[in-house]
Amino acid sequence: MRPSFAFFLVLLTCSAFFAGCFFEQRRRYLEEQELRRGYEKILSFYRHEIANHLQLFISLVQLQRYERLLKQLKKSDSFFRDLIILNKLCPPDIFSFLIRWQQELGAEVKVNLQSGGILLSRAGARFLKALLVALLEHHQEAQVEGLPLLTFTEKNSSLVFDLYCSSSRFSYLLPTIESLIKEHGDSSLQVELFPLQGEKAHLQFTSTLAAAEDLHKKTFFGCRI
Repeated sequence: MRPSFAFFLVLLTCSAFFAGCFFEQRRRYLEEQELRRGYEKILSFYRHEIANHLQLFISLVQLQRYERLLKQLKKSDSFFRDLIILNKLCPPDIFSFLIRWQQELGAEVKVNLQSGGILLSRAGARFLKALLVALLEHHQEAQVEGLPLLTFTEKNSSLVFDLYCSSSRFSYLLPTIESLIKEHGDSSLQVELFPLQGEKAHLQFTSTLAAAEDLHKKTFFGCRI
């Protein structure tokens, strides 16, 4: 008995379905590889080692060439996976990530993690990602002098963020920071504004580090793998 037309139709439908799944997986794989190659290309152009420190310089002009990577960074949690990729190329005990903007804008962001394996709450991780993206997005509007310096240190089971900049620059950044805290913060995120000292401003916000039993609920930031 010859196979019926319905059998061939079902077979064709199944073949089309599995082919679609295969090509979708292939597309995602190629996108991830392209993203990784982009970061490795940036690293190959802009990294240099001094003793045990690694610094990454990315000019605004170069960042514009990687606009699509920045868009993916904004919409995907893969940002932290990409940081881990960067971290694998760093010395094992120090992870340093430096983004440098055009000098005429007077804007510079420096991020330091003095640990090879910091565990950060998801709220803190979301806030950090959003803050970095916001600082990148607002560079064209920041026609003021002053270099924001963003640093991170471990203290009493917490990760302490310190933002230093000129008072004029701080007045510009503060509304953005406040909105990000409201959007991404939780009870683990505490904010303290230090009094201005001359022309310098200092904002400190603390995020509780994850406990070992909460590993499945938390986000690794800059961890060694």
